Amino acid sequence: MTQAVLTAGHWTTNAAMMEDVLRLWMPAGGAVLDMTWGKGNFWNERTLAHYEVTGNDINPDVDCEHHFDYQELPSHLRGEFDGVVFDPPYVVRGGRSESSSWASMNKAFGLMDAPTTPEALAEQNHRGLRSCFHAVKRNGLVFVKYTNPVSSGRRVWQIDALNHYAQDALRLQKVDEFIFYTKNARAQPPRTRKDGKPSVQKHSRNNTSTLLVYRRTYS
Repeated sequence: MTQAVLTAGHWTTNAAMMEDVLRLWMPAGGAVLDMTWGKGNFWNERTLAHYEVTGNDINPDVDCEHHFDYQELPSHLRGEFDGVVFDPPYVVRGGRSESSSWASMNKAFGLMDAPTTPEALAEQNHRGLRSCFHAVKRNGLVFVKYTNPVSSGRRVWQIDALNHYAQDALRLQKVDEFIFYTKNARAQPPRTRKDGKPSVQKHSRNNTSTLLVYRRTYS
């Protein structure tokens, strides 16, 4: 049966996007590790029926197969998967206390005791990419969803840094890229600072994320 041509940016959910991307890149029956399972937002009944999906989440209360820190996956998972899905944290400005507005995301990714500077976050993501490299089989695929965060009013170009590390340090071959638009992003009203003066916008409001697809071609 002829399939519709796949284009970027038209999905309403992560699960709809992953269904199309897997249809394009991975034959049915492949073993896939979701390294940051969370709520299982990348999966629906159709993809779960067509692929052998294994979930991992550091939170022991999450209903999935494994509960490892994605930065340090155990050796028995090495080279076991045809594909690995990685949706790492993108928060730069995080808090160490439970009262922090960022605490829930930090805790979900095991960041409560970690520095939250852009450099520290980049290194954490690099460790996650190394886990992807080890978990996927040779010629297998790595799917990384990310966005460029904001820190102290400035956009941090983490996608560029992550992509360079994947290709230069790990020698992963980039084979595709998809842009995912946030459908529920709304126009924001003008903002006022605490001193009553109008706030000045310094950059565009980010309502997109990027799904990068890599192939492991080296042992």
